[in-house]
Formats: sequence, structure tokens, C-alpha cells
Amino acid sequence: MSYKQYMELLSKTPLFSNISQEEIKEILGCLAIKVESYKKQEYILERSTYVQEVGILLEGNASIIRDDYWGKRNIIAKLTVGDMFGEVFACIGSQAMLFDVQANEDCKVLYINYQKLISTCQSACNFHTQIIKNLLAIVAQKNMLLASKIQHLTQKNSKEKLLSYLSFEARKHQSDTFTIPFNRQELADYLSLERSAMSHSLSQLQKAGYLSYEKNKFTLLRGKNIDEYNLK
Repeated sequence: MSYKQYMELLSKTPLFSNISQEEIKEILGCLAIKVESYKKQEYILERSTYVQEVGILLEGNASIIRDDYWGKRNIIAKLTVGDMFGEVFACIGSQAMLFDVQANEDCKVLYINYQKLISTCQSACNFHTQIIKNLLAIVAQKNMLLASKIQHLTQKNSKEKLLSYLSFEARKHQSDTFTIPFNRQELADYLSLERSAMSHSLSQLQKAGYLSYEKNKFTLLRGKNIDEYNLK
């Protein structure tokens, strides 16, 4: 399957930031690439496997997940079109995947060999330096997101976890009104909450005047002081 129809998309991804479409074509010609298709609910990458490639989601959306022994699911991150995954484990090489990547709908993925991605090719492309800079920036950004998630999860209760996460999203979108990438069950899995308890907490926060919401669209309200309300 050809990647050429995705050139405009690839030019907008963080990995190819500040690189033209013509330059991307030249780069991809030096790399061992392939495009794979996956059906909804199919595993794109599975835990305990070793990976040598990084993936870029070309179509659909997927989740990075970890299920415990009893089947309780934790969503590490949601992947949308243009997102990259697998780079940390491909970089380490000797470390098997600790998570699964599962398609939430039909997906297409571009795979790039990691070693070729970070090594200067025989053509000595000038763009490889920019690629490596972009790759480091992506890894740094993901570390920041994981640190933010830890902050959400270490809050005392479900309301504080929700407010921590939603405050983060408001800052990220630079707006009091924003859309999150999760449905209710996914949000509960992401914050390690029971869905019913989380829904009850959202309802309480809305009644208390902290926020309003419809499906996955939220608006944070500034009329309330966080200390005025008992968040237990």
C-alpha cells in the first residue's frame, strides 16, 4: 500500500515539522517503510513484543492501553491521526513493549525503521538532522504529558482528578471551552476511576458551578472558588 496519498498529512506531523513534502519524499525513499491496515478492536502492537519500528497513525484512532491480570483497563494515551507511537521501545531495543496499542476503529499505520530513522543514509540527506531534532522534541513532549497524568492520578478523589485533568486540557486548548479525546468509559479508564462514580462526580461539579458539559465537550466556569466546595 502506497504512502504517497498521505504526503500532506505527513508534512503536518511533528516528526516531519519544518520539512517540505518534497524533502519528506526524499527522506522516505531512504527509509524502510511500510503501511499496514488494522480492523476495529485489532491489536496494532502487543505487550511483550519487541519493536524495531515507529508507527505514525494515518487513519482512524487507537489507544495505548494496559490491562491488569483481572482485565481492568487503564488507558495510557489516545492516538489520533498524525500521532507517533512505539519510539521509546524501538529506541531501547532490548525492552519489550509494556503496553498494547489497540485500534478503536479501522486504522492505517505507517511504519518506519527506527535505526534508519536516526542514522545518516548513504545519500547523506541534510534533513536527517531535523528529523532527529523533531524526534527528541516528541519524546520530551510525551514525557511532559506522562508527568501531567501522574499529577491527575495522585489527586485525592475523583472530583479533584477530574478538575486536574480538565484544567490541563483548558490550558492546552487555551480556552475555557474544549473537546476532550475520550468518551465517558475512556475517560474513566484514563483517570483510573469507576465510570458510574466518575459520572456522579461530573454531575456534582456541574451542579456546583465548576463546569458544564455535553458529551465530550466541556466548559470550565470561573465563578467558583475551588475552596468554596467540599470536594470529598
